[in-house]
Amino acid sequence: MRTIKDRIDHLESQMNSLGPNKTVFLELFNLQKLMIVIESTYKEDESVLKFIKHQGSFFQLNLTINKSLFSNISNQRSLINSTLISYKKFLNHIGGLVTNVVSFQLNIIMKTLSELSIVLSIPTIVFGFWGMNTKVPLSNESHGTVVIITVSLICSILVYNWLKKKKYL
Repeated sequence: MRTIKDRIDHLESQMNSLGPNKTVFLELFNLQKLMIVIESTYKEDESVLKFIKHQGSFFQLNLTINKSLFSNISNQRSLINSTLISYKKFLNHIGGLVTNVVSFQLNIIMKTLSELSIVLSIPTIVFGFWGMNTKVPLSNESHGTVVIITVSLICSILVYNWLKKKKYL
């Protein structure tokens, strides 16, 4: 149990320093597997102890001498059980925390990509309009391309500033 506590502490420090990454996910997964193994071993030990306690006379055990031993074992097992439950809950909470942090980071990335697509859609519309095979303003001018690029950049900057002012960015 002390080893598990040390590994949980190590996992927590990794999350604080590195954030959720592949190492943290692997460590969390390994700790959860280890907790399952310990829990199943614990349940098997409990059934063996119950069997010995109920069949003590069959095995010709002196139960009066062994009562204190069984009492100590029972106390230790209840302590281990409560610790096991606490560690399991803690690992589940850490797993939820990791999931929340990853979701938050993904939301930030998606927000940034959405902002970029909104700002870049203005030049796309402007260039698409002037790229049509019809008569459009400034198509015969020598400096028409520069004017169109400048207008689209100004529109993009205005949209960016408007989004920033509305606190969408």
